[in-house]
Amino acid sequence: DAPINRFGGTGTQPPAWSINVDEDTWYQFTGGSLMDIVDVDVNEGTGVEEVTLTVSHGWLYLTDLTGLTFSTGTGQFDTSMTFRGLIGDVNNALSSLWYLGFQDYNSNLSLDYLVIHTDDLGNTGAVGALTDEDTVTINVKPMKAKKKGPMALCAKAWTEERDDSPVYYTPNLGAYTRG
Repeated sequence: DAPINRFGGTGTQPPAWSINVDEDTWYQFTGGSLMDIVDVDVNEGTGVEEVTLTVSHGWLYLTDLTGLTFSTGTGQFDTSMTFRGLIGDVNNALSSLWYLGFQDYNSNLSLDYLVIHTDDLGNTGAVGALTDEDTVTINVKPMKAKKKGPMALCAKAWTEERDDSPVYYTPNLGAYTRG
């Protein structure tokens, strides 16, 4: 059997997969937006699954990289990443997934989409590799022109320094950085 990508643990299929995110704000995939994969025959082979996550207008960040091997990206500040791991490690990583739209990006420009592609690498016996691919629509809600809070303070201070480099909030560090 093919692996199954699940959203919110329900197994619902698109177009039900969608989230709303505030502009310039990190979004963690938890609760109703938590993603995981299931594969009933994962133990017939090596137990290793390969997952590719891709977005077009933002960054993806995993705070738990335990047991993963990356062939694309590093798992942190990637627009695309491909990694392999045991299904438990993959699901732990997916439960630590964060999204941040590019600075000042919002859905007035266009929607963003998170594509999750899962390959069981042949953990199905004689049939060969089977895959599942799904898309999560990301609606990035625009913020008012006057920003408030720590992001605005950082942006103001750095603008005064005439530094136009982007501001990032790193979830596992709980800190803003200039990149």
